[in-house]
Amino acid sequence: MLQCGLKSDTKRMLSDRATQKGVSLKRYIELILESVADEQEDEILLELSAETEGIISGQEKSDFVNMLHTLRL
Repeated sequence: MLQCGLKSDTKRMLSDRATQKGVSLKRYIELILESVADEQEDEILLELSAETEGIISGQEKSDFVNMLHTLRL
């Protein structure tokens, strides 16, 4: 059993979702954290990339980031 400081309601909700996905609670939390890290890395790379300035619009960047979000869900 995973020992963590999560609120009981949060732990129960995550456990239910893990069960639906057929993985352990620990693995489900790992998958969530990996997804968040990947998402943040993509956003940071886009924000820091000076090469995109003048090549794509802010809306295009936003659309791309949104597309990345949907792929990770």
